[in-house]
Amino acid sequence: MNIAAYSLQTVNFLSQINQLFPRLSGRLNDTSVYTFRVGVGEDIYHIKRLYNHLQQRYPEGGKAFWSCRTWALLIWQPIYMAVLSVQLLNKAISLEKFGLIVEQADIVAYSLSPRAIYSGKQAHLIHFSGQQIKKLSSYIYSSLSEIIPFNIKLANKLQTDCIVSALLFQNTQYAHCNKFELDKLIAIWLAATGLPDCQGTFCLNTQGKFVGQNFGFNRQACCQEFRLESGKLCDVCPRLPLSERIERITQTERIHYAKS
Repeated sequence: MNIAAYSLQTVNFLSQINQLFPRLSGRLNDTSVYTFRVGVGEDIYHIKRLYNHLQQRYPEGGKAFWSCRTWALLIWQPIYMAVLSVQLLNKAISLEKFGLIVEQADIVAYSLSPRAIYSGKQAHLIHFSGQQIKKLSSYIYSSLSEIIPFNIKLANKLQTDCIVSALLFQNTQYAHCNKFELDKLIAIWLAATGLPDCQGTFCLNTQGKFVGQNFGFNRQACCQEFRLESGKLCDVCPRLPLSERIERITQTERIHYAKS
């Protein structure tokens, strides 16, 4: 294909992803705005500015919140894109051609270059995507660590939470696997990214409140939002006893996905 055909393919792909998960707003090769892209430009400078804007917007949050929030903002969109592309569209994307469009203390969209989309068998796509996530996350962690010390175990747990939440989303909305199948899929993805396996789901006592296969989210790490002036512990916060988390999610009738 020529560049025009690749561009059209990418535009159609971005539209499909947005329809499946509207919070993922993609642009074709947009370098006209303040963008973070691995290995291109002053990446540490961009991360530092994002971190500084979070400090200014949430002065009460402290270093624990600022670092967790910066990390979560930088990883959630590429992880969701990588996971949902494989699971819902049977495609894989190169995160080396993936950019983040930043506005002050938020990331408002992502950018994807043409010729970044690949087809193949699902096992190969998961392995490729897992390695892409691993490479990108390692790069972002190294850059963030030059700005502020950030515990690698906490970073890995937040990364695991993001992968699991993406898989929970695609399962609840589209796939409807049973718990055994979902846990197996989670383990495959975590192995592909080099992350330790976890008890990624627990079954809710739904009592007919939810339709289809829905599982509560056994989050591994606290997002630190309780430190904010208006903050409180999330319904799926690991600081809460498991029984209370199940009760909260059942009562609110919500499924929790990306923290961003």
